[in-house]
Amino acid sequence: MNHKQLLDRAYDRLVEIYGGKEAFIEISFLNRFYQEKMILKECELYTRYLGLLGRVRQVAEEKGEHIFVRGTAGSSLIAYLLGATDINPLPRHDYCPNCHCVKFKGEYLPFDKDEVKCSCGADPIAEGFNIPFESNIKSVLSGYIQLTVSYAFFNEVEQMIRNEMWDQAIITLRNEDISPTWFCFQDKDKNEDGNYTLNGNSELFSKLPRITLVPDRTLDKYRDLEKVTGFKMKDIGMKEYGEAYFRFMEGDIEGIPMFDNAFMRELWAKLKPQSYDDMLKMIGFAHSTNGWKENGEWNYDEHRMTFHEIPAYREDVFNLISEHLRKKEIYDSGLAYEVAEKTWRGHYAKDGQIDEETMMAMFRLDIDEAVVFFLEQVNYMFPKAHGVAYLREAIRMMFYKKHFNQEYNKIILGK
Repeated sequence: MNHKQLLDRAYDRLVEIYGGKEAFIEISFLNRFYQEKMILKECELYTRYLGLLGRVRQVAEEKGEHIFVRGTAGSSLIAYLLGATDINPLPRHDYCPNCHCVKFKGEYLPFDKDEVKCSCGADPIAEGFNIPFESNIKSVLSGYIQLTVSYAFFNEVEQMIRNEMWDQAIITLRNEDISPTWFCFQDKDKNEDGNYTLNGNSELFSKLPRITLVPDRTLDKYRDLEKVTGFKMKDIGMKEYGEAYFRFMEGDIEGIPMFDNAFMRELWAKLKPQSYDDMLKMIGFAHSTNGWKENGEWNYDEHRMTFHEIPAYREDVFNLISEHLRKKEIYDSGLAYEVAEKTWRGHYAKDGQIDEETMMAMFRLDIDEAVVFFLEQVNYMFPKAHGVAYLREAIRMMFYKKHFNQEYNKIILGK
């Protein structure tokens, strides 16, 4: 499919989910779609990536394989509509597959769904992780995306990438046959294909648009676990998410990815999480640098900020500034993007403080001094879409741990 066809396909999927003969698409959802479309029109290569990833995910499902789209790609509604990711970045909402009505549900996660039926009598579907597209703009403009696959699926995905990008000169960088690989793209009329080792050459090609393909044996284990148990992860429903929730709230995190480590056990004991949203924030802090230790934790202990007020992800910073801008009837997001970008990249920490002009703007927006102090200390912040994927992974592992404990211990934990 060409660029226009992919965007048309995404729009058709939007209508299929949220529209219908007797319903119109929620205006904010339509606006989000056109906002992304406006940017992607200037980045046709990235749109091709999304179409490719949608096909990779489809083939993976047919073959019983798993893929993991890393980074900020999950912040794109169009990526979700094309099947490139399974993370819906829209604000938290329930939508009815029968009458297509939408009800916004606040800030808690779809994993924490209540059991209220739609007014038409149908069961609504819980969706939306409230991830702004702005967090993905830099990757879009630079033409960068990262995909993790199983070792068994690696060669087939590589061939799919080469087939899709046939009209590009492909520079391949890697150290071994099946190892982290960069596929960098250049104009084929002016350049030729090339092969280099990743070590020692990455800086030379780092400015080119690329797809990074990474093999991960954990995804081979997931395939094997499904095969042995006969139960696919995609079939784990809200009932099972509820069962897992109670296990987590009892502190049962032994052997669960992302949570069975010293940092998480210490954080769990201190915070005693009460929801999946709390757990998602904990994942963000675990993958940040100077986000919790010697920063967020100090603000929490000194009662300068509650746990929920401390930004755990780069998107939390963007949403915080945007909210204060809207209160002043300012609807552009330039300042929010600037502050979020410089915070998660650690620019303020490197400089020792936020520049005076930005700091005064934040104070004029009535942003608390404790928040400003926190942002000045951060060296790195994790993307929320990546954290959501990790949380979903942990919930699914809890299901297998409970219902297929012997198989889980053998395949996942190697016991």
